[in-house]
Amino acid sequence: MGGRVTAVKPVVELAVGEYLSGLAAATPVPGGGSAAALAGAMGSGLLCMVTRIAMRKAKDAPAQESLRWLEIEFERCMEDLGVLSQEDIDAYDGVMLARKEAGKESRRFADCVAEATRVPLDTADAADRALRIADRLRPLALPVTASDFETGCYLLETAFKGGMANAAINLPDLHPDHREQFQQRYEGLSKKRSK
Repeated sequence: MGGRVTAVKPVVELAVGEYLSGLAAATPVPGGGSAAALAGAMGSGLLCMVTRIAMRKAKDAPAQESLRWLEIEFERCMEDLGVLSQEDIDAYDGVMLARKEAGKESRRFADCVAEATRVPLDTADAADRALRIADRLRPLALPVTASDFETGCYLLETAFKGGMANAAINLPDLHPDHREQFQQRYEGLSKKRSK
């Protein structure tokens, strides 16, 4: 089974085995950017679960309200990162097609490389956002969910690092019209996580 199976269905609608077969195939998509975003979606999902378990045990209205807000935010992050997993596949497919049909010097190719840089930066940004939200969940999480909480955070850290690695590999290929904007965004995200 080749990686092109994802063009038929969005990543979030694929069976896990189907997606893993696509990752293992000798094709460029799905690749690291898609996997990074999906790791972030899984991490957000775990943190949403931790939040919901804590909600069942929360005794007062302020705690319930805080947890409800966290639940909504983790759901949003999970959804955003799931979409980005597919967008990464589509963006890289666009790069390959533009290179083949229009050539590396074309405006079409330049725009496709810009998109293939934007998507992993969006992945890193979404993962960073979820990790910052997780800081608010930590004191409210139940001890019984400690390993789930940590695993969720590790998956989000992987999403951040994978997104940054995929963006970094595209930066040198960016057209000068795009390079400064994306370089600044990359550096800004790097600084956020190093704090």
